[in-house]
Amino acid sequence: MGSKSRWVELGVGMALVAVVVLGFGETIKARSELQCSVVEVETHDRTTRVKFVTRDRLLDMLRKRHGDPVGHPLLSINTQEVESMVMSLAPVARCEAYVDMDGRLRVQVRQREAIAHVLPDRGGAWYIARDGYIFPALPGYATPVLVVSGAVRSAPGEGEPQRLNVSGNTFYGELYRFLSAVYEDDFWRAQIAQVYVRDTLNVELVPRVGSQIISLGDLSGYEYKLMKLRSLYASRLPGEGLNSYDRIDLRYGRQVVCKRKM
Repeated sequence: MGSKSRWVELGVGMALVAVVVLGFGETIKARSELQCSVVEVETHDRTTRVKFVTRDRLLDMLRKRHGDPVGHPLLSINTQEVESMVMSLAPVARCEAYVDMDGRLRVQVRQREAIAHVLPDRGGAWYIARDGYIFPALPGYATPVLVVSGAVRSAPGEGEPQRLNVSGNTFYGELYRFLSAVYEDDFWRAQIAQVYVRDTLNVELVPRVGSQIISLGDLSGYEYKLMKLRSLYASRLPGEGLNSYDRIDLRYGRQVVCKRKM
């Protein structure tokens, strides 16, 4: 009786294995016949102010390098090559590409978050990202972020993004920390439109409202200088307020020096 039961169990087990193998084979066959129906691009960003990578741009890159994936078998799509292609874009921090049984090629992208658009006097525009990386500006893409212009370095070369030296008291380290502070503060992000660098010891701010030029001097102690400026905005100036002045100077210790318009 026991021997007969074991044979029955063995037979049932083999039947189950056969069902699994057949099902697996049908799945492979179905997947091999499944065609790509759509390309979906998802960007996972802290902000939606700018999209350096869009579905249209990605499809254009795919068509130029590998042809349009839509209508082709899913198994013919090399997702690793898709990831490498997307990661070749300097604004991209991370990419994952995969296909699913609904016929979709899904590309998930995390872009670097631009905090400033740098426009050097000598040309060669670039961006500073929130993570400290810098990358050249892309043709046809403008971002509503703070502009930095004047005597600053030209754009980094094509290819891998570069990381700023943000440690210590280097000028670009201080510039990055200053720009980050402005970007993270809703008040200052709404107030400051442009940073103009005359030289490393002479930095000026251009507000979004008003015609005043704000002199910071160098960027050391920028927290205290911004605190003085904020107090000035909250105070009642004699005359017609800030509109009476064409320059606000924050360089002198505990003082704020305002120059009247001529």
